[in-house]
Amino acid sequence: MSKFRFSGGDACFLALSAVGTWFLRQTPFVALIPLVVAHFFLFCNVFRVRRNWELLWAACFIANFAAWALTRFSWAGVLTIQLPITLLVLVATAKSPGYRGVGSRRHAA
Repeated sequence: MSKFRFSGGDACFLALSAVGTWFLRQTPFVALIPLVVAHFFLFCNVFRVRRNWELLWAACFIANFAAWALTRFSWAGVLTIQLPITLLVLVATAKSPGYRGVGSRRHAA
């Protein structure tokens, strides 16, 4: 079984993200950094999502976030749309023949 990856660089990135989140704590967008960082970590270190799926998720997130930011912003609205996209990306990744993330039978090369 493959294991998720975690490095010193990942720890630094998570720490810097926590600092950035702390600086945004008084804004309505305080959850932006943890949401994006959590997905990045999930996609890159846990499920090892292919680049084109990551980019598709990112494009959908930017469009979704922008649409809500330009209207009546709501994290519930953002998540209601984005979480099914996340699940679609994860399921498509896990079902792909080259899947090498957590729970796969193949080990990373």
